[in-house]
Amino acid sequence: MSVHERNRAAGKGCALTPFLMAQPLAGSWQDRVKAAKRAEKRAAKKAAKAAADSGVDLESLSMGLPSGWQAMLDAASGDVYYGNLSTKVGAWV
Repeated sequence: MSVHERNRAAGKGCALTPFLMAQPLAGSWQDRVKAAKRAEKRAAKKAAKAAADSGVDLESLSMGLPSGWQAMLDAASGDVYYGNLSTKVGAWV
């Protein structure tokens, strides 16, 4: 039994007690990155489906844009906007 465990069992605390008792974050950072990427892919699929349903041709609207930029459809309003997925910047026109 470590000193910290003995102190905790005896009801004694120390400056490190809150840190020793803290629970680790759920999952590793790799799991959180993978989950974020999956969520991003789901959002892209949802946006593509919304664009197909609305009849807007996002591919033709994306031609000629700077590298990384593409036309996207706002699912709530149905309006087209332009976004850069790598920088997470969007612009309404």
